[in-house]
Order: sequence, then C-alpha cells, then structure tokens
Amino acid sequence: MKNKLIYTYRNIFHKKPDKLFSSPCRINLIGEHTDYNLGLALPAAISKYTSAVVGKRNDRKIYIRSLNKKDPYEVDLDNISKIPTYGWGNYPLGVFYTLKENGYKLPFGLNIIYGSNVPMASGLSSSASILNLTVYIASIMYGYNLDETTIANIAHESETKYNGLKCGILDEYAIALGKKDKCILLDCKSNKYSYESIDLKDYALVVIVSNVKRSLTVSPYNKRVEECQKALTILKGHYDIESLSDLKVSDLPNIKTLLNDEILFKRVRHIVTENQRVRDFIKASKEGDITTLANILNKSHESLKDDYEVSGEYLDYIHDISLKYGAIGERMTGAGFGGSSIALIKKIDFSYFKENLYKDYLEKYHIKAKIFPANICDGLKVKSL
Repeated sequence: MKNKLIYTYRNIFHKKPDKLFSSPCRINLIGEHTDYNLGLALPAAISKYTSAVVGKRNDRKIYIRSLNKKDPYEVDLDNISKIPTYGWGNYPLGVFYTLKENGYKLPFGLNIIYGSNVPMASGLSSSASILNLTVYIASIMYGYNLDETTIANIAHESETKYNGLKCGILDEYAIALGKKDKCILLDCKSNKYSYESIDLKDYALVVIVSNVKRSLTVSPYNKRVEECQKALTILKGHYDIESLSDLKVSDLPNIKTLLNDEILFKRVRHIVTENQRVRDFIKASKEGDITTLANILNKSHESLKDDYEVSGEYLDYIHDISLKYGAIGERMTGAGFGGSSIALIKKIDFSYFKENLYKDYLEKYHIKAKIFPANICDGLKVKSL
C-alpha cells in the first residue's frame, strides 16, 4: 500500500509527500455495547491498517482522496460543514472541524491520500481508524504532538457530534492506545485503562468478517442507546446510579419488576451481565483457564443475540459453524448488525477452520467471508517514506 499511496500522491501533486502515517483497526474481546453505558471493555488494536501520505499546502484548503473510493474532496479550512454527498469524506473533514471548534490553530492546508486494508463496515472500526489517523496527522503536521488519549477524545467528539453516532469511547481508545501483544482493560466511566496480557496458550484468536455491510447511523445502534437511556431514567428513581453499569447481577430480579417492560429489561440484563463477563474474563485469563474464557465468549454472543438483539442471522450462523469446525469460543465483535466475529481456536487447526468455514458460509449465503488471525499490534505511527 505504501508504494501505491506515494505513487498516487506524486501523480496528482508532482512531488513527494512529506510524511506517511498509519492507524490500526481493533477487535473487542469482551464488553460489547458497554462503552456508552460507562462500563468495562477489553479491546485491542489489530494489524489491519488505514494509512495516509500527507503533504503541506501553501493555502488553507484540505484535499482528501482515498484509494478505496472514487471521489476526492477539497474544502476550505474556514468553511467546513457536513455535506451528505461527501460520504466517507465527512469522517476526516469532521476532524478538522472539531479541532477548530476546540481552539486549535490550523494555519495551512494539507493534501492527504488515504488507503486501507481494513474491511469497511465490518465491525472492526474502520471509522475510528480513519478518525484517529486524521487527528494524529493534524497533531504532527501542525506541531501539537498530542498524547494518545487527547487524540482519542478528539476523534470521539468528531464521530459523535459531527457524524452523529451515539457511540462510546471504546473504538478510539483501543486504536490510539494500542500496544503489541496487549489488550486494554478500559473503564468507560473514568476513562482509566490498564494493559493486560492474555495468555491463550496453544490457542489463537481469529477474526471472521461476514462481509454484510451496515451503517451504524442508520442501523438500530442509536435505538439501543436510547433504550438504555430510557431504562436508566426509570431506574434512577430507585437506585443511586450514574449508568446501567453501576448495577449488579444480583439487582436483576428487582429491576425486572421495576421496569415492567421485557424489552428494556433484556437490554439492561445484557449490560449488567456483560460487565461481569469482562471481570470474569480477566480473572480466568490470569488463572490460565482457557475453557472458562471460551465459555465467556459464547455466553456473550448469546446475550448479544437474545437480550440485546444486535447479532443478526449472518453472525449467528457464523457462530454456529465456528463451533462446528473447531472453535471452542466465538462471539460477534463490534456493534453488530452485520460486521465481524472473533473465534478462539487451536493454532494448529487454523487452516482446517478457515477452509471449512469459508466454504460453508459461501454455500449458504453466496458471500465470501474474510478470515485471518487477530495479530495484536501497536497504535498510531509515523512511518518512513
């Protein structure tokens, strides 16, 4: 990708770019839909990347192009606003708008050519990858040298306020704070985090991309956020809580009576039990209990399917056939409504697992899944040209 990015830049601007940047995507091992409920999650950056070559301009315009998309966009830094027809372009352009809103001076324009091998709309957070990457580009090119959490917070503000997704901080933090071979235990209430080593022994995590596309801003994602807020409003009248994640599993029988609404209760039950699964996952990992880790992954998928209702037919089928072909634990990862799953399999079984799952899924849906190891990697980087 590096050579293609540089070639494209030279072909358009007739000179070499100034810098090359990269940003990984992410998986989430456990703790799904807990972030916007101020709960716990355990994400990690993985080695599929959004990359960009960048050059300084002599005016105040931002030019963006993607190797993965047809149309380039050019806007003036003094006149950035969300334009529906810009599609993907609203992600990087929203970053510059957000930086300006937060008082950062942007004294000159930039030419940016993006490229990515992150499967789009796959539940691996391609949007947070390009958002974090763009904040990082601005940080370096304008000399701000922002720390990782500041980069993540600006990217998150851009995604929620400019692009309208009511998401939590998980995706941006997982990417900005990524560290090779480490997962991030993230408390989304305090934004505090720690790095955790997950010893899977003879097992490995595998990513399965369903290639069923979805847009979160038009999917039921925002509806789930609203349902959680509705339940929280009711329960605040009975519990001294800030979020649903302050509740305990032992509270659930009483909560069911108080809500008197099966849908809202199921949403709350997922959040409460998913937070407990994060705690249990860390404990089992420290004890080297692979069987318990696998069971936790399976329980999480069941909860996301039955209580939170975000998995869908394709991810449920992938779950079932993953277990058929050797996975001991499997669950959807990301927001759902299509997207991706992660499976825990023996390392020596990878070829058999990949070949049979791919064939079975293709025969069932006439869709080609992407299946690859989840290599946990470092976060944002400036690379040599």
